Amino acid sequence: MALAKSEMEGCELCPAGMSCTEGVADGATCEIGYYCLEGTSDAHLYLAPPGTQILTTGNDNITDAVGCP
Repeated sequence: MALAKSEMEGCELCPAGMSCTEGVADGATCEIGYYCLEGTSDAHLYLAPPGTQILTTGNDNITDAVGCP
């Protein structure tokens, strides 16, 4: 169920480079192989595209993916 605008006021989005399943307080650094946009709640939502890899944690953009050797 979607939250009403009044219920969303004061809510914080999960910061880019992290995933938050229960809110910002439980945020976890985005894992190797993935990038996490602002508001990401699923750590495995944004996988590096085919033919690329992400070798560090805390990535927040698809441009963090580099070509495979």
